[in-house]
Amino acid sequence: MNWAERTYHLNAVNGKTRQRQTSHNGDPHAPDRLVNPVPFATVEGNRPQRNRDKAQNQVKLYVGRRFKERLQVHIKLDFWIGLWLDTSDRTHGSRHLESRETRENYVPDSQLQSALRKTLAHVGHPVTVISLLGTTVATTLAAPFQTSEFLRPVPLVLFWGLIITWTYTQGFFIGELLEKRLRTSFSSVYVALAILSTITGLAAAFFVMIINLLTFQGLPNGWGFAKLSITIFLLASVISFIIHILFEQANAASHAAKLQAMSQDTLPPLFDRIPHEKRGVLVSLSVEDHYVRVRTTQGEAMVLMRLSDAIRETTSVEGMQVHRSHWIAVEQVEKAERRGERAFLTLTHGPEIPVSRSYISSIRSAGLLP
Repeated sequence: MNWAERTYHLNAVNGKTRQRQTSHNGDPHAPDRLVNPVPFATVEGNRPQRNRDKAQNQVKLYVGRRFKERLQVHIKLDFWIGLWLDTSDRTHGSRHLESRETRENYVPDSQLQSALRKTLAHVGHPVTVISLLGTTVATTLAAPFQTSEFLRPVPLVLFWGLIITWTYTQGFFIGELLEKRLRTSFSSVYVALAILSTITGLAAAFFVMIINLLTFQGLPNGWGFAKLSITIFLLASVISFIIHILFEQANAASHAAKLQAMSQDTLPPLFDRIPHEKRGVLVSLSVEDHYVRVRTTQGEAMVLMRLSDAIRETTSVEGMQVHRSHWIAVEQVEKAERRGERAFLTLTHGPEIPVSRSYISSIRSAGLLP
């Protein structure tokens, strides 16, 4: 249907049956089409199909809007959860977007993964193993809560060994997971450690109740259950608080000794670019967009500079570049391992660092990789 026919039908709809003079005089076939137009019902016959198409489009738009709203809710929840667990620095309230180079070569490591890895490394340390064994033997000989009357020697050792090992492990894991965030949320270190010890005590009390239920096929009723729960909670909380205080004092003494050993002249010039509270022992440097993430034992800071310039300002620290995006301090390497054709370094702080193939010979010659 051309424009002349559409004009006729529009006039018919408006009640104007008289044909108007139009600019179709040069078309020899136009009068026939105007005298014998396509019936109006034929045009109107497409209206149901148009209505169905319109309804389908409205449904698609509604579904798309609902999906977008739900997606925005999930993104907001993920942001706030990550804001609580992630202790990395942010500029203007948002995380620095990783460059294409970083996304391809950087190993992602969440706070949960980092806490789990540190917990396994700490519990597997020989000093920790010996300490847990000694505590298990001493507790078994003391046999608190009259457990020696209900269990034979071997089950008694297994009972207290499991409780001591697991409660200590979960306490250390909770500390690694929440301690940094609690320290930043509260001005007092002791308040943060008290809250952390309370959470650890609740988790320990729950676990001990489960072990008692499985071992003794039941739990005391009424006041006996409440008394046992409160006793375990208080003991676990107090012991956890004492352990955290001891760790805090030991770390502070170690950090003060290291900083005292480093005179002002031997401090790397790179430290002039980061806040004073973040100045600790240098651990690693990593590229993120146009920034360099400076990671120390006291935290992290983002510096706007090139990696090559940052490496030149680490003059007094023994380190090496292991990737085009990463530099590490040799003394801060805890473990190096091969995974197929690639190698990874586990540092005292922060995520694992990948090693490029071209740098594997360098870390092997430095004694980091067997």
